[in-house]
Amino acid sequence: MNGIATISKKINCPPMSLQCPWVGLKGDIAMKEVWKDIEGNEGLYQVSNHVRVRSLERTVTYDKNFNGSIREGLRSIKGKMLKPCFGGKYLYVALCKNGKRRNSLIHRLIAMAFIDNPENKPCVNHIDGDKLNNNIENLEWCTAQENVQHAYKTGLMKTKLNLDQASEILNILNGDNNVSQEKIAERYNIDKSLVSLIKTRKLWRHI
Repeated sequence: MNGIATISKKINCPPMSLQCPWVGLKGDIAMKEVWKDIEGNEGLYQVSNHVRVRSLERTVTYDKNFNGSIREGLRSIKGKMLKPCFGGKYLYVALCKNGKRRNSLIHRLIAMAFIDNPENKPCVNHIDGDKLNNNIENLEWCTAQENVQHAYKTGLMKTKLNLDQASEILNILNGDNNVSQEKIAERYNIDKSLVSLIKTRKLWRHI
């Protein structure tokens, strides 16, 4: 998933403790807040390393009716902190540009602004498995396969395999029949990344 991911459905906002993880910051920590422009929304919105998103003060043009004729007018819009909302799994904010509204995942905004991605990986992972913990230290870029593997290891995704099936897969992997991981995944109706986790003994270590 490239670019800024979006959520199409807006539901109620979470408790204040989830909306404002920066509340309570004091002293040097609070003074070191850094703001960066949101890619594609330069001059409109910024995100900070304290997991906050704000709109910037700006002047916009609009059409107004003056004695029956349409003229162009100017209007000043004040900047403000945006209130995160909860989309079922992740926190997001609504960004508006050119009259269009886009719901943007906060963890992706943080990663795009503050975390290097030299390998151009498409996904952002929550290291501790908590999808509401969007602190920079808890985010990392990853591939789709790495994301799935992490989900299995943290318990966010549950394996459909029982002990006997996992043992069968391990025996196949350790055998000399040259069956590919793709074929094994297809046979047991599971993701290929799960087969890889069994092979490397990152799952089902006791078999």
